[in-house]
Amino acid sequence: MRVVLAWILVGLTLSTAVNASERHLARFIFQEAEEAMAKQDFATALDKLEAAEQAMGKTNPLIAYLRVQARAALWERNPDDYSLAKQLKTDTDLFLRRYGQIEGAREVYSIDQRVGGYLAGAQAELKKRMASAESGDIASMKFLVESFRTGQGAPEDPAKASAWEKRLAAAEAQEYLRRAEAGEIDAMKAVIERYNTGEGVPKDLAKAQAWEERLEAAKAQEDLERAEAGDIAAMAAVVARYNSGTGLQKDESSANAWQKKLDSKNEQVRAEKAEEQRRYREAAQRAKAQQKIQEIDFWQFQNEVHAVVKKTRQHNPDMVSSAQLLWTTQAPFASVLDLVSAPTKLIQVQLLKREAEMRSSAWGNPDSMIAQALTVEKAARSGAAANSATPVFASR
Repeated sequence: MRVVLAWILVGLTLSTAVNASERHLARFIFQEAEEAMAKQDFATALDKLEAAEQAMGKTNPLIAYLRVQARAALWERNPDDYSLAKQLKTDTDLFLRRYGQIEGAREVYSIDQRVGGYLAGAQAELKKRMASAESGDIASMKFLVESFRTGQGAPEDPAKASAWEKRLAAAEAQEYLRRAEAGEIDAMKAVIERYNTGEGVPKDLAKAQAWEERLEAAKAQEDLERAEAGDIAAMAAVVARYNSGTGLQKDESSANAWQKKLDSKNEQVRAEKAEEQRRYREAAQRAKAQQKIQEIDFWQFQNEVHAVVKKTRQHNPDMVSSAQLLWTTQAPFASVLDLVSAPTKLIQVQLLKREAEMRSSAWGNPDSMIAQALTVEKAARSGAAANSATPVFASR
């Protein structure tokens, strides 16, 4: 860019001279614009160029060229800014029309082609979106609202943004109504909100209340479906609805029937949890018994002698012969002791296995004391009389 500016300066020496004081002031301001460009502060550079132009009373190739460069840099940072692109296109057109024969015109022409292509594409997209929005397409309406509000992809126009926002609200309200009529619960909630606030439809509290009742009825049907599938929370909700008449016709008989189903389901869940806990305890008992079995050492005495011999060798290398003698003399006695103790240890293993099996059987046997105790506990939880557990043990 420095080379281009130098060539432009050569052209300026051939142009009509302006007042010396104005020229010096413009030069100082232009230098500030260059400094801002070097710092990539392009917005400040544009302000300085505008000030330099005012100081001179007219533009010149230097100012016009640097303005194109600064505006192009800003546009590169925000390539969807339609207004910025339009300003850049105005700058490139002005430069090419006035200074198309000087150095730097080729670079400006390249920028002009890029920004012109963007504007043409943006205008085509805007035209297509306008047609779709006019046909009732909600996504296109949202695009227009956002584009006209922010100037991204379209000229910034708050009035048009507001107008399309109202049309969007009305279209969304009609879509919610259509889906609500089809039974969609989320759409019903949106319809209630719209009638309460007047967004997209005339404010109507009576209609909001009517849709509130339809929403409760739809939610009640969902609760019934889930309750029939065994959902405990839904069962409780159905009981409450039949008792209160919310979403369903108030019906004490139906409420009682569903309460029985709920109690039965809760009992089933408790039984399943108890069974799961029983299996867990069985597994834990088996693991504990297995651990104890693994801890039984059939070669206990020989291992103890071997440990003493090993320790002696490690701590007293000079006593290897003594350690060997210790092993030779003690190992036979240790073997005899291991053989003598083996039957007792075998009995221990069998007892541990039998103990684990007996515990598992006790949990699974309905006639066992453990199972009977569980039965009494379940009866107490379900509201049975406190003395109902007595006959269970009396029958023994």
